[in-house]
Amino acid sequence: MFNISAQTKGYCYVLTTVFCWGAAYVAIKGCIQDFSPGALALLRGLIASLCMIIVYRAHYRCHDYRSSTTKIILISGFLGTLGIGLYNVLLNMSEQALSASTIGFLGGQIPLITTILALAFLKESLSKWGYVGILISFFGISLIAYSGHNRALEHAAHSHFFYLCCMLIAIIMAGVYSCLQKPVLKQIHPIKFACIAIWSATLCLLYFAHDLYHDLQTAHVHSIGYAVFLGIFPSAIAYLTWSKGLSILSACQAAALVYFMPIITILLSILILHDQPNFGTLLGGSIAMVGAWINHKYGKLKS
Repeated sequence: MFNISAQTKGYCYVLTTVFCWGAAYVAIKGCIQDFSPGALALLRGLIASLCMIIVYRAHYRCHDYRSSTTKIILISGFLGTLGIGLYNVLLNMSEQALSASTIGFLGGQIPLITTILALAFLKESLSKWGYVGILISFFGISLIAYSGHNRALEHAAHSHFFYLCCMLIAIIMAGVYSCLQKPVLKQIHPIKFACIAIWSATLCLLYFAHDLYHDLQTAHVHSIGYAVFLGIFPSAIAYLTWSKGLSILSACQAAALVYFMPIITILLSILILHDQPNFGTLLGGSIAMVGAWINHKYGKLKS
């Protein structure tokens, strides 16, 4: 029997999440043509909710899930509504126009957004190198936007800007989810938190039930297959392993691994979608990731 340390388990949990989330951007691209953004988010949520019912029942005998206060349960549900429900709708909207590679680079900025939110709401401080990293990342994101703007001139540049804004708002929602989840996990079991978050998000997404019913009538089998993958792996498994990883590792340790996500997305988009990212996207994305790494490495947050 191998004696695996708790920290090693934490890294394995987070790496599983990062791979699933990196693959999600490619899977969404493969099925978004058959589903509206809200309908796909709901289908993904329903599948994930079913998986979490199984997980909850399997672990119920081993953990006392009834010890959480009503306040913590409500906070968990609110975070799930923002960081899972609203995030997925906005992400699906952006996937209608942006490439998987572009979205992968932008998604890799979630740790940076988490840092900014911690500065604003948790009253934490940042070194000067942290601010330098933030500025570099924003410059990289601007290059991505400019590159996409040039490609969209023949169609509608303002539409590209709209979808880019959708993705930026989505990563802010993900940042809120990550930033506020860490203190909540001190008062609730990670499995229970993940269940409540996913169930709450799915409950709100039932607003799109009619759209989902309509889209399922005409959706191709491969699109439904992608949606099932999204519900099981990037949703149920990934959010569960992310919560378990954050219950073991610090937020900074977990965030460091998120920087691998764009690499996973680019490789899978090339292999599966045959998507070749343009030079501007690669340059801007690389600059943005360097800025995020500088912020993580040298901009230590202090309480």
